[in-house]
Amino acid sequence: MAAALDGRDQVDLVLCAVQGDTNVQAVLERIDTRAFETYGIAAHYSAGLPVADIVGEVMRRALAAAAPGYVAAALERLVFDDELGLAPAQQMRLRDRAAEFDSGVVEDLTDANAPLA
Repeated sequence: MAAALDGRDQVDLVLCAVQGDTNVQAVLERIDTRAFETYGIAAHYSAGLPVADIVGEVMRRALAAAAPGYVAAALERLVFDDELGLAPAQQMRLRDRAAEFDSGVVEDLTDANAPLA
């Protein structure tokens, strides 16, 4: 998604499912699955708590499970932002930081999981 701002196009860092990009779809599925599974596990182990506490606890855990994936995706997108003018070494460092948050997301976005032709 691009929007004009000060005469320049700005790339939206949010992953959008409507883009049709199979790599983005894989990332969204990875993050959603992780959050959903974590939500279910937390709900199971929080069963003895009051309802209000259960909802808060399971949401905190689900968001904590999803957050590293979104951070990794945002950092990976920044690597390709021409306006930042990053040197190749800086790009590699930023990509390494992204992989520290979630290597699977970086692999999905860079198509590292694609079958070999």
